[in-house]
Amino acid sequence: MAAFGYHPGAQLAPYVAAQLLGSTTAVFAAKAVYGPANLGAAGALVVEFITTFVLLFVISDHHRPRHRSESMGTGAAVMMSALISAESTGASMNPARTLGPAIASGTYTKIWIYMVAPPLGAIAPELEPMLRK
Repeated sequence: MAAFGYHPGAQLAPYVAAQLLGSTTAVFAAKAVYGPANLGAAGALVVEFITTFVLLFVISDHHRPRHRSESMGTGAAVMMSALISAESTGASMNPARTLGPAIASGTYTKIWIYMVAPPLGAIAPELEPMLRK
């Protein structure tokens, strides 16, 4: 981005540092969540919150110009979230995506997680601009 002038050169070092800090933090969060073999309710809540947050953060990022590549970013966010959480939580990221199959199968095990975490994860990215004011 900086090489093509989309990112100010003066902000490159802090940007790289933030990327490294984010990556390191994510690894520690993943270790904490995926440490036990069976993911409990709290871990599932965290996973669903984070994956929904990432998806909605990408979708609702109003601070950058809109480009054709934006839909690729959304698709990449869905793909990465699904790869990370499909085995542990089913990669819901949407209450309706979980509630429909639950109704059809009559299985409501820990359904509250999927009714709480995705909406909270979806709201969280919109709080950031309000907190900056």
